[in-house]
Amino acid sequence: MMNCQGTTGVSVQKRGSRARFRRGSGPRGEGLAAVASRALLVAVLTGLASTAADADEWSLGATVNQRFEADDNIRMQSSGDDTVYGSITSPELRLRGRSPVLDVSLFGKFDFGWFSDSDLNTDDQQARLASTYRTETGIFGLDAEVDRDTTRTSELTDTGVFDVIARRLRYRLAPSYTAIVTPRNRLRVDGAYTDVTYDTGTLSDYAVVSGGATWQHDYTQKTEVTLGVSGYHYETTSGPDSETDLIALLFGVNHKYSERLSVSANIGPRYATIDNALGRENSIGVQLGAGVEYLMSEQTTISGSVDRSVSGSASGTTPERNTLRLSIRHQFLPRWDFLFGALYIKDEDDSTSGTGGREYISLEPAVRWQVARNVDLSTSYRYRRQEFDSGSEADSNAVFITLTYRAMPWILAH
Repeated sequence: MMNCQGTTGVSVQKRGSRARFRRGSGPRGEGLAAVASRALLVAVLTGLASTAADADEWSLGATVNQRFEADDNIRMQSSGDDTVYGSITSPELRLRGRSPVLDVSLFGKFDFGWFSDSDLNTDDQQARLASTYRTETGIFGLDAEVDRDTTRTSELTDTGVFDVIARRLRYRLAPSYTAIVTPRNRLRVDGAYTDVTYDTGTLSDYAVVSGGATWQHDYTQKTEVTLGVSGYHYETTSGPDSETDLIALLFGVNHKYSERLSVSANIGPRYATIDNALGRENSIGVQLGAGVEYLMSEQTTISGSVDRSVSGSASGTTPERNTLRLSIRHQFLPRWDFLFGALYIKDEDDSTSGTGGREYISLEPAVRWQVARNVDLSTSYRYRRQEFDSGSEADSNAVFITLTYRAMPWILAH
């Protein structure tokens, strides 16, 4: 292996005939791609800010959540754990600007957490941008995300690893363009770059580059058919070398049966190459996704989704992941709602990708009471279970009480 490193903290490593960018020993240990993406993000946001001045209306909304919790195995340890009590205060701000051609939404959130186990104390930040700009021939889109949190919230569903509290920093930039070819045909081109870093050596930093092109055709007023190709590249930027490249051809259908029921589905073959310390392997599989939205009545809403895809993580592996989600909301009294959320993840065993099989389930029923126009009080119970094919397993029971205050939005400008 050749390692050519300069003063910038970026090194180029070669495995066989493939060159890879690795984080070196620069000021923050950042890769060239990460620095470039953040510079691009700043440039795009600057340009967006000047364009946003054309918005006809700006509004600002604020929300504060105060949550109390108790969890008898917050780290999901197979040997069990002491019950941990916590309090999380979360102020949020939403800024939105709209005009006939422009829609910009900015979201910011802070989480201040205090726990009976002081190792879990943290202050997290999140920022989101969602924007679209319409022209006569198409729609430009730009989404951006910045997350600064810890492994307490980020790693359980991704890797099942939560032995060490570590700070995670995640950047994501996702531009898109939808060309209006004819009144019934559109071509969407999109891409995304994600960079994730940790302040611990037990987890691997990684970067993901993805993109694709999709042809969208309105077959009828209620049915849209799609045909697209997508690509995905994952590589670790610290720790053991690991790369995954994937390309998929997907056929999809979106159908609105009625004003109350809509379904979507896509499926197609995918070809993947996994290259890591265990070897190099090519595989052919199936990638799929499906979703449903059902307004059963004015009081009851049900939504669900299923997904099968390759997913990279901080373990330095890319398991074949099957995901099932279910959400239910039912208003049983004028100011009372019953909520239910379920998540099931199945990571398949793959010796070449370095992943062992894993199952993870989370079930959370809740009751929400609208105390006043701008105030909600909710209580919920969450059960989690995780099993590895290696024999390790863990359970967790947690209860939450959450008080939410939503300020009336302020209209800043017309």
